Amino acid sequence: MSDITSLARPKIGLLSQTLVPSPSIQFALPARLRDRRHNDVVFVYERSLVVREIISDTYLEDVMVSSDFDANITAAKTVKIVQKTPEISDFRFDAQQNLLEDNGPDDSLPGHILALTLDSRELLFLYCQTGSREDDVRFIHFRRALPSDVSISERFGRHLAVDPRSRAVAIAAASEFFGVFMLKPSKELQSQIKGGTLTPIAEERFYRLEGHILLMDFLSPQDQKDYITLLLIVSRGSRTHSVLYIWDTAKGLKQVQQKTISTPLPDFCRLPNLLIPLTKSSNYLLITPSFIIINRNPLGTDPKLVKKRCSDLMPKTPTIWAKEDGRLTYVEIDNKSQIVSINVIGQLDCEVDAAFDTIDFNHPSHGGDLLIAGGSTGHGGLFIQIARQNPECVQRFVNWAPVFDTVIVPPCQKKAGYETDATKDLSDDLHLYVSSASSNKSGTVYEFRHGYEAQIGIYIPLEDFTSIQAIWVIPDYLQNGSYFLISDPFSSVLMHLTRSVSGDDEIYAVDGSNLSLDLSVQTLAVGYTSHAVMLQVTPQAVHSVLLSEPESNRVSQFSTDQTAFVAAVNGELGLVAIALRSEQGLSIQVGILNDGFLDINFTGKILQIEHEPISIMIEELKDGVYIFTGTSDGRIAYYRVDMDEIVYVGEYMLNLPHDHESKAIESMALVDWAELEKAALYCGLRSGLLISLEIVSNPMSIKQRTAKRFGQTSVKLLRKENTILATCGMGFWRISDIMGGNASDFDLQRIWITDQNASTYAQKSIECFTIVDVSKDSSPNTLGGPLICISDNQLLVCTLDQRAKAVPRMIELPGTANRIQYSEQLKCLVVAYITSELEIETVADPATSIVKRYMRPHLNFLNFDASNSHLLSHQHNLDSSDSSHAQKLVGSSGERITCILDWIPETGGQKYHLLVIGTARKTQEQCGRVVFLNAKRNAANPEQVDCSLKYIHTFDGPVRAIAAYGNSTIMVAAGNDIIPIAPRLPNGGEQWAAAARFKLTSPGVSITVRDTLLYVSTARESLVILQVVGRKLELYAQDGVRHESLSHQYIGGEHDLTLVSHRGGTVSAFSAAGVTDMDKIISPALAEAQLPVSIIRLNAREGPLSSSTAVVYGTTMDGAIYRISILTEQEWRLLRFLQNLCSKDSTLSPFLFARKRRWTWADIEPQAKKPSSMHVDGDILSRLLPRGRTYLEKMLRSDQEGEEDGKAMKPPKTYMKLFGELFDDVFGADIVEEDRVNHLMSWLRGLLQRRL
Repeated sequence: MSDITSLARPKIGLLSQTLVPSPSIQFALPARLRDRRHNDVVFVYERSLVVREIISDTYLEDVMVSSDFDANITAAKTVKIVQKTPEISDFRFDAQQNLLEDNGPDDSLPGHILALTLDSRELLFLYCQTGSREDDVRFIHFRRALPSDVSISERFGRHLAVDPRSRAVAIAAASEFFGVFMLKPSKELQSQIKGGTLTPIAEERFYRLEGHILLMDFLSPQDQKDYITLLLIVSRGSRTHSVLYIWDTAKGLKQVQQKTISTPLPDFCRLPNLLIPLTKSSNYLLITPSFIIINRNPLGTDPKLVKKRCSDLMPKTPTIWAKEDGRLTYVEIDNKSQIVSINVIGQLDCEVDAAFDTIDFNHPSHGGDLLIAGGSTGHGGLFIQIARQNPECVQRFVNWAPVFDTVIVPPCQKKAGYETDATKDLSDDLHLYVSSASSNKSGTVYEFRHGYEAQIGIYIPLEDFTSIQAIWVIPDYLQNGSYFLISDPFSSVLMHLTRSVSGDDEIYAVDGSNLSLDLSVQTLAVGYTSHAVMLQVTPQAVHSVLLSEPESNRVSQFSTDQTAFVAAVNGELGLVAIALRSEQGLSIQVGILNDGFLDINFTGKILQIEHEPISIMIEELKDGVYIFTGTSDGRIAYYRVDMDEIVYVGEYMLNLPHDHESKAIESMALVDWAELEKAALYCGLRSGLLISLEIVSNPMSIKQRTAKRFGQTSVKLLRKENTILATCGMGFWRISDIMGGNASDFDLQRIWITDQNASTYAQKSIECFTIVDVSKDSSPNTLGGPLICISDNQLLVCTLDQRAKAVPRMIELPGTANRIQYSEQLKCLVVAYITSELEIETVADPATSIVKRYMRPHLNFLNFDASNSHLLSHQHNLDSSDSSHAQKLVGSSGERITCILDWIPETGGQKYHLLVIGTARKTQEQCGRVVFLNAKRNAANPEQVDCSLKYIHTFDGPVRAIAAYGNSTIMVAAGNDIIPIAPRLPNGGEQWAAAARFKLTSPGVSITVRDTLLYVSTARESLVILQVVGRKLELYAQDGVRHESLSHQYIGGEHDLTLVSHRGGTVSAFSAAGVTDMDKIISPALAEAQLPVSIIRLNAREGPLSSSTAVVYGTTMDGAIYRISILTEQEWRLLRFLQNLCSKDSTLSPFLFARKRRWTWADIEPQAKKPSSMHVDGDILSRLLPRGRTYLEKMLRSDQEGEEDGKAMKPPKTYMKLFGELFDDVFGADIVEEDRVNHLMSWLRGLLQRRL
């Protein structure tokens, strides 16, 4: 049977998830969507919005991300609802004057709302609403479905325009259709926003017109203030027309007929690129590749067109505009629409074909403009444009699109057998590399990483320090700066960083004696209280100083026979905990700061202890203040601090699975949930392990969870609010979203330190680090919120992002990188790239000179570090000063390298290594070649790879794919043929007859070999499977549907699965298990996932794949990376049920919920009706994770809380009952009902964790 419900056919599911969204910025719109106090910029991507805020020093910091549209965003504009907007400098640079207290009542309202159109034929209006916490930001939206009688191919909403006075919004399709929406008055919209709602549309009307709509915008109001004017530039045949529609807003859209003016434009206005209305009149500019045209008096009876040739203006366009080369021209136009001046103001050195705008921002040091630019190819950036200076890039937005090829590099070192902990991914991350190109004829290889970016802002060299153990940062509000106290085992150093708005930072050493600090000895702990008191603990005393009055200070000495060896300071509580050593033994003492006199009052008696602690911390829990100590043998002791004494509560001994592991507790951190009377305690061990423990209050008890390995050196921990930062060697992690009640269930992401000025920067070992606390009274020149760490004898001041994202590291190439492959033999990446050379034939008349362009392919090698964890920062093979550079492999002009194979043939018991290169060219008779190269490391310089030519095979058709077969054969896809070739090797080799080739009906684009079968993706007929029979290729099976394939990945397993990607975004899972000699047609796909963009490469990690656990990574040309997992039928049913619940939920999926008028039981229960039904969208499921188990329980009971509809058929079972059945099918019936939701959320978090 061919029906998918047949019992003979296996049922599997596909789980897809976007690991890395496309980096291409479609629009960048300055918009105060939260309130007028926050200077926000909205970045519009393919299917998501990112709101970023400009903070001091002109840096855009992420505020929120929204990706629940479940459709592509077609166009975006801002609608201004508050005309007067305060200057950002009033809030950022005059904070000490408390200007916010004088703001008007409307400052808490958004200054703009955002208008979006989606390709699902929807018009949206949105603004941001902030909750009780500053970081609790969500969108309030209004949705209007557009007419469904317009074909989706017409892209209704491709054009979007907003009236300059925010009275109307217009949308248009690519041709024939447009609509106008009258908006309600601004005061009414503000009133709605105050009430937390939004219904902005007052009236609407749709129109038809003849022709293709090229551009559309509203013109500035003329003298008659009640009129609005919409201009459309329309192409009709070979002519371009301007069409004006004029309405009287006082009479409305439906009560009065609009006035229409249609004017044919001259030939030099044909197919313009830009339409720019002028602000002081109803005139407008048209920009074509050759001319700037000003249309004067377009509403009158005698419009006049004035043109300026673009070549006369050098760069580009008016009122600051930019194009692909990034050059800027400022065109000044007076009130009479006359061009007053044209000035070239610099070059951005980036492509600008999509996003470009200016940002309202007054920086007191320079008063320059802020420009934001981005494009579909190459990087974007935030730029400062100062008068008479070139624009300066202050923040780079990395764009790795377009992507041409992808490779996964296996780890070099295998783990020992006993290292079977749950953290193999921590030191065994996916090493994924992509080749990319940009519009400036250069290319890049990107090393993909995922996590939180910590971008370096300030470097401070520390050459004189040999072994730094700790660093603390104390804000100095008196001098508008920050103190750095650095300690090594023998001394301490105090430095002061003074920051100025001009950007001239100054750092200098400070004599600690003026502050009553002791810098001649090691500092054990430092703290800072809310009353601006700094505390320093040394082995002999506690020093306290009031920073606002340095002459006010105290020194609290210990007894002469006592020496402190470990200490902790809790600034919020004003407490100091000290472990002392004396002739009487070991003891712990607690002191509390007396703010009035700066003295330390030691409470109660000294508590004698038996075991020497090596770490200590003070924490406040619901039932009191506790001290926790950790020892070298893994013992945790905890004490309660009462008013007059320290009370021993208990202790816990860590349990490790292997006796050889050190239990020494290097550091501790605690996160508590007062409402649950629980806390999570984390211990970082010197053996590289992180131990998770749960603490339950009343009475206090400790339960150990799983151990996670971070490395082989000490794990250092630091708590920041409800998150924990951890370092181990060169690794840096952030622990967040800790699930209450389960200390080992959390989101773990890496932190990547980057340098905007050095794209190849590789993270070094981190010796120590700290986080600067942000105070409400902080000065704009103190360090607020950054990450401070010491690495490679440098103090790094970094800005730490608030959300995890792709943090790629790049190695630039001198040409467009189009193919990339990993060589196991050479332990390097083999990269093919193309360079362009121009040759100008000199003739008498320069205007008739002939320019020839030669495109040549190159092959190069990129080296890794010793562990294959990252590419080396300096690539010897790319060094142009290298004397061997001329020996690098260069192909012939017009040839392109299409595929690379790292091949190790074997004949006569001997193995050899060859690089096999497939090429294609259009003009020569021999369109394809397969080139065999000898490649080996240079004995004198191991970083260099030497290559020499071995063989060349030529073909009539272009070579598009190659694969190794057997011991000494290469299968080549040349033209429409699959051809086996066996090069001449020592000791002979396999021999193939000339008729062994197999002719396909379309070119093969990808080949995979498994035993005697060849899996071929073809350009027109999807998947074709060939079999080697008697030294000949025969058809084994093929897909019966004509798809345009791009890539495939063989999975195998019980169902003999192959994953195939097609053009249009479809990913299909085929099974060849039912193929017979009589029926060579592969049965229809078992499962299909429909993705927004086509997958050009499917890659999987090396090693055997099980059909039920296989994970494949897909890359799109626009830079998105997807993770596709194979699910069992039981897993699919459970996850699909959860997806249906999430889709029905108006909070998690507001637009999916709104697109369906009525949800029935058939929409909730998983239905295996067709292959696309077997797809689970992980992006929808991932919205549930931040909400936690409580929200899932609410969804499972939602069918019992609403009012029952008497007319509706009663569902056969409740959501909760169906959930229990599906849960038991996956996990068994052993888990009690109360733990099901917790268990599921933990499993779901691991399944959907966004990590590479």
